[in-house]
Amino acid sequence: MRFQKRCLCIAGLLVVVTLNLGAAGQTKPNILLIMVDDMGYSDLGCYGGEIKTPNIDSLAEKGVRFRRFFNNAKCGASRVSLLMGRSNYEASQGNYNNPTLGHILQQAGYHTYASGKNHSTVNLIDKGFDHYYGLRDGMCNHFNPGLQREGEAVPGRKGRTRYWCDEGLTFDTQDPKYQHYFPKGFYSTDAFTDKGLEYLDEWEKEKSGHPFFLYLAYTAPHYPLQAWPKDIAKYKGVYDAGYQAVRQARYQRQVDMGLVDPKQCPLSPPTYADWSEMSAEEQAEQAKLMEVHAAMIDCVDQRVGDVLQKLKTMGAYENTLILFCSDNGAEKVSSRKIPENAGEVDTFLMVGRNWSNVANTPHRMDKLSAYNGGSRTPMILHWPNGIRNPGRFADKFAHLYNIMPTFLELSGAEYPESFNGVSGRKILGDSFADVIYDKPIKHQDTIYMNRGGQAFIIDGGWKLVTEDGKTWSLYNLNEEETEITDLSKQQPERFNTLLAKYKGWIDSVK
Repeated sequence: MRFQKRCLCIAGLLVVVTLNLGAAGQTKPNILLIMVDDMGYSDLGCYGGEIKTPNIDSLAEKGVRFRRFFNNAKCGASRVSLLMGRSNYEASQGNYNNPTLGHILQQAGYHTYASGKNHSTVNLIDKGFDHYYGLRDGMCNHFNPGLQREGEAVPGRKGRTRYWCDEGLTFDTQDPKYQHYFPKGFYSTDAFTDKGLEYLDEWEKEKSGHPFFLYLAYTAPHYPLQAWPKDIAKYKGVYDAGYQAVRQARYQRQVDMGLVDPKQCPLSPPTYADWSEMSAEEQAEQAKLMEVHAAMIDCVDQRVGDVLQKLKTMGAYENTLILFCSDNGAEKVSSRKIPENAGEVDTFLMVGRNWSNVANTPHRMDKLSAYNGGSRTPMILHWPNGIRNPGRFADKFAHLYNIMPTFLELSGAEYPESFNGVSGRKILGDSFADVIYDKPIKHQDTIYMNRGGQAFIIDGGWKLVTEDGKTWSLYNLNEEETEITDLSKQQPERFNTLLAKYKGWIDSVK
């Protein structure tokens, strides 16, 4: 059986584990890691949005919501930190040259499954996962990643080859031999969820006594904006009031629910266009973009609900740690021409800079930026058997790379001393299990991010940030979360200390 084979030690990967299996069965938590793509800080209902996300909101209501959770502001770079527990600056997105969550949890006795977007050049079946199905690349047409289907329009796409994986098979989505993977009725969110449910069925039938790790990585709401008509129809008219009205309403909900303190987290200055200066036609086109964006997130929530129901039916819900996050903030790239059939298979549209300013409320900037709008997103933890005092917010600063040490702690695994013949690798950061157990935060990691010219360091609540690698700005997040007031001139000593610390880190990981 595949499970028996994978329990053999992977060459060069030495992990000490304690299985912790009692007479009554497994005691370690199952782990469900859900990542969405290009979703803004305020898009979920539980983070202030008007989008209908009751299933994800239920996780927040009975779990923990992070206020200060960071990423690398770009899809592939964020996945490096998520899967390998290291900075994207020191670990390879191309070949995943470090132990992944799959490797670690396999050796801790877990069945490891992955379904969805990978954004690399490797098949996750070769990187510690028992099963993998999904998009190896960064984006694809949601309705049809393949060739034109009979009776349908040519799929909208970006002009480059996209690869898909199913177990050990990797293929070009334009290869005629594999078009059966994308029949009529295909939609990426549904396909990824259905495969994840298949994996859970397998786990349930196997009854091995070992826990599962399911990594469910949705491509939505990454462009192209495409959604089922029934979901788009739910949001007809919701965005007709324009950017300012929707953004202000989101911010007020954030204040009312206690997510933000208006004194410490004022709404950042708007960067969207003046809605009143647009023609009625332009307003309608812009509203339609956000209707589709909302519909994509709505669909994700529906399918997350299916997964939650499956866990309950299997009797696994109470002892499953669910972590929900996004890889970066909302996309800033805009579409030049918006057709009447926005959201259908032959379109290729982006939500754009104006709506991204709304999606990322209350923060400034967008995807790709080291500022909060690009690098600060929702994160929810839910685990009925483990979380103490559910329904709260967490103020601990954390990053995607802190997920690896957290899973290590919960699974009983140890990070390998050697992997693929290389010794001395270290993960970046510590576990946030203290948040799960509602313990006092005794230690706060320094958080680092570098991706080209975009970079930041967060230390003691102070954030030093650059978008070009040359000009840096300094913000006190303990006093002003939304990076409005640059204190670099008022705090030259702190500025220089943080810059030196950042440069020291860069030199240490080169």
